[in-house]
Amino acid sequence: MNWSKFFIQVLLVIFILSLNSFLVMLCWNTFLIPAVTGVNEIGFFTAMGITGLCGILFKDNGIKANFKNE
Repeated sequence: MNWSKFFIQVLLVIFILSLNSFLVMLCWNTFLIPAVTGVNEIGFFTAMGITGLCGILFKDNGIKANFKNE
């Protein structure tokens, strides 16, 4: 196994996760807070949790539903 390639891939995953979480935090704190009263600002790790939760809830799992009546 090529450890340098593995290390670069791990760093890339961490970077993409961090960037995505930062964007969620930015959108939440910039756009949602002024629109909804009584909602608190979130931090980086809360944004990371929201990103993960949305990934679980809204990802395509590859199952194709067949709703035809045969």
